[in-house]
Amino acid sequence: PFNKARYHSRYEAHINRVVEAWSKNSKQKLRLIGYTDNAGDKKYNADLALKRATTVSEVLIKRKIPKSKMDIESRGEQDPDQDNRSFAGKAANRRGKIYLKK
Repeated sequence: PFNKARYHSRYEAHINRVVEAWSKNSKQKLRLIGYTDNAGDKKYNADLALKRATTVSEVLIKRKIPKSKMDIESRGEQDPDQDNRSFAGKAANRRGKIYLKK
């Protein structure tokens, strides 16, 4: 959501898949990346994106994945998935991504 870094229960299935995949090889690290749309100041967006990634890390910590197994980063408004000229595109660009690192 715009200007928010909240976790929504609709992402529960995604989180469950991450936890399941990680638990099969707990030596792996996770890479958590937060993003924003291009509305507003670049520094503010970078900070907000970091808060989004941190929020996801807190959910994963509650699921018993140690923080030491996570790399958290902000990409801010960089690398949009969708065109920021539309409302739907902006909404899609407010996201977090999780990667399993090998």
